[in-house]
This record gives sequence, C-alpha cells and structure tokens, in this order.
Amino acid sequence: MKKQTEAADVNETPVAGKRRFFTRQRTHVLKIVEEMVHGEKRHRVTVYQHGKRVRRYFPTEDKAQTFIEQEQTRQRNLGALAKRIDSRMANDAAECETLLKPHGARLLDVCREWTAARATLADFPDVSLEECVRNYAQVLSERAASWTVDRAAEEWLKHI
Repeated sequence: MKKQTEAADVNETPVAGKRRFFTRQRTHVLKIVEEMVHGEKRHRVTVYQHGKRVRRYFPTEDKAQTFIEQEQTRQRNLGALAKRIDSRMANDAAECETLLKPHGARLLDVCREWTAARATLADFPDVSLEECVRNYAQVLSERAASWTVDRAAEEWLKHI
C-alpha cells in the first residue's frame, strides 16, 4: 500500500507488521528556494546525500541551477553504477562492511590502502601483506624493547 503526499513530496510505505505507522521516504526532488537573509537574497538547494539532508546556498540562481544539474548527473551516474553490481558483489560489500565496522574504516579507504601497499610491494609479488605487517610489528616491538646507550651503561655499572 503506497500513498503519495504532494505537499510534503514524500512516499509513505507501511512498516512491516504495523498497520498504523508509516516510514517516510523522501523523494529526491531538487528545487531552488529563494530566501532573504539580512537583506541579501540567496538561493537554497536541498539534496539528500548518503541518507542525510544537505543544504547548499548560492548567491545567484544560475549557480544554484548549475549545482542541481551536477547533482542530477551524479545521481544518474550512481544509478548506472548500481546496475552493474551483482548479488555476489553486494554480499561481499555487506560482509566487508561488517568486518570493518569495529575498526571505524570504510571499504573504499581500505581498498585504497591495499592498492597503495601492493604498489609498494610491486617488486615482491610473492610476499603477502600479512607477512609484511607481522615482520614490521616484530621490528617495532624490538625497537620498543631496545635500550639507549645511557640505560645500557647504567645497567652495566650496576652489575660490576
């Protein structure tokens, strides 16, 4: 059961298991709203990006219209990319997101870091990143356990 309200530009769909309550899914209509702030005219455009409402302000209507066109192009391109995603890739992305959540990392950031690390190891294709990290962690722990010359001299003097 779908009900569309023109005044609010929303689609209302019932929540599973509940008849009386509706979730509001906003349509992504981009429009220019003219405002007067401190005697100056500005143009506001509201857009939803990553599930959040973002308001952008422009001094002229032309700049606001340019932003709307860019945003519509971005949304079309995103839709074209979404069509290429198969179920396996969607499942992999969901599983990766679950693994990365405790670390506060995003999948795209991890992919960029991995490709940079592989580029650094281009001369050593048989070496895994895990092996590199283990060896470097050992080097760091040895550095942390090493003594300065002053400390070594003090310890030597104690045992003489």
